[in-house]
Amino acid sequence: MRTSKFRARVVLWWGIGLLLVGVLVELFLPPLSFGIMAVGSTGTQVDQGLLALLDSALRVAASLLTPVGTALLGAGVVMAYLERRDTVVPEPTEASLPE
Repeated sequence: MRTSKFRARVVLWWGIGLLLVGVLVELFLPPLSFGIMAVGSTGTQVDQGLLALLDSALRVAASLLTPVGTALLGAGVVMAYLERRDTVVPEPTEASLPE
């Protein structure tokens, strides 16, 4: 059986981290972007364009981080279960012993 370089614990923690970052970005992005857009010093067209680009990029990242984190979290749980199942050696029964 081939072993993977990905370990269940690493995948699980990456999933938790991405999930939390995605949720935090989703929670704090609207007030932050509204506060930045409402500042009077951002009156030029270039500044508004850059802020709109930054806002769009953060919204795309936020919408991708949460599902990817959830998928990695689930994959980490499955990997941990499969690793634990493969390491458990069943005790031999009388029917499985050679004669």
